[in-house]
Amino acid sequence: MAKNRAVRACSICGSEKECIPVTFIPVQGQDRVNVKPYTGVREITYPNEVYLYACDACGQEKGSSPKKAWIAVLAGYVLVALGIGICASVAPSNGSANFLGIFVVFIGWLTAMIAGSILVFKTRHENGAGGLLLPFFLQFFPGLGLLALAAQAKKINRGARAVTALKTVAEARRREEREKDEAIQRRMESGAPLTEEEQKEIEERKKEKEAAQQQAEYARAEQAEKANTSNMRWAIFGIIFTVIIGIYGAGVYSSGRGYMTLFRTIELSPGGFAAVIAALILWDVIALVRALKNRK
Repeated sequence: MAKNRAVRACSICGSEKECIPVTFIPVQGQDRVNVKPYTGVREITYPNEVYLYACDACGQEKGSSPKKAWIAVLAGYVLVALGIGICASVAPSNGSANFLGIFVVFIGWLTAMIAGSILVFKTRHENGAGGLLLPFFLQFFPGLGLLALAAQAKKINRGARAVTALKTVAEARRREEREKDEAIQRRMESGAPLTEEEQKEIEERKKEKEAAQQQAEYARAEQAEKANTSNMRWAIFGIIFTVIIGIYGAGVYSSGRGYMTLFRTIELSPGGFAAVIAALILWDVIALVRALKNRK
């Protein structure tokens, strides 16, 4: 089971299935909603968040895949190939033709990188913040970025379908809730005595809001726990990776056959390299301790 997928009651069909969670933010004074902005590993809560779930079947039936972004990625890589072809087919002395080829490569790379990043972020509802780092980083490297997108294609399309399918549901629910609240408010402001049926309806509406609030609190706690678990895993991975680099660097310096560099440009002395490794380990340890504290 994927990290952020869980068996829930689908907000569209009502069946208990493995679903993708999507959080929406109501637009003030309107019936529209927007998908909650990406906040990374931080858990930022917005007023009146709406938590909905979509199973794969409902997403497939009622949602849509990000076709435009996919087309933009492919178009970008076509331009990269075209630019490389231009540079390869002309003499090095032909400056204008080579400049044109390099410009076409740059435009293609930029298009593929931006569209690819948009596609990667379609998986955030399922992968969580930690699962976005590597695929997003690979979008800066032509070829590797395309491979990363191909590996994540099912999750990308699944996440996009869930969002588009659930947005209609979220807006319909917000419209119904607003109409109910307005009707109740009009009755209370009229000053006329409320019938037993109207009082019962008001009480039921209060219970509905309390239940929705409890569900939202549960969903927030669940998402915070998943984000915290992801932080802890990345901190542990960072410590292990840093230790491996530290051992390798110590071997390089002790053998006298070379040196380590920072960003491939800054030559590090043994003391400087040790300081960098210590700083990285300290950073990861602090992140790990913070994650462990949040689990209590």
